[in-house]
Amino acid sequence: MPVILYHNQKEHKDILQGPLLIFARWDTKPPNQILGIEGSFTDEQIITGLKKFYREWRAPADDPTRPRPQLILAQQNWGCGSGLYEPLKALSAEFEIDVYQLYPVVTQIDSNPHHPTPNDKRLAELIKGA
Repeated sequence: MPVILYHNQKEHKDILQGPLLIFARWDTKPPNQILGIEGSFTDEQIITGLKKFYREWRAPADDPTRPRPQLILAQQNWGCGSGLYEPLKALSAEFEIDVYQLYPVVTQIDSNPHHPTPNDKRLAELIKGA
């Protein structure tokens, strides 16, 4: 179960609503993966992509009060993703999102019928296009 790492969402909910999941690993280079997306990415690519994603994100027309998607940092082992802590803390404050931590994740996180979501796909496009 994810635990909150940084809480900045104005109207905090007890459920995760369409979160993005970044999987910080030690056994891939570059070390970060996005749930449902092929490839792996550097810390810098992840942060640049997230900034672009959250700047352009708009609530759907049928749910205009929906907050920006939360973010889950899943960490494979001790120290994985530590370079993302400060940038994610700043993103959390700037875009008023909650960031959760899931640790340790010792197995592969597999895609399922719900992934990739449109948000996952858009984040991947932004990262790969950067």
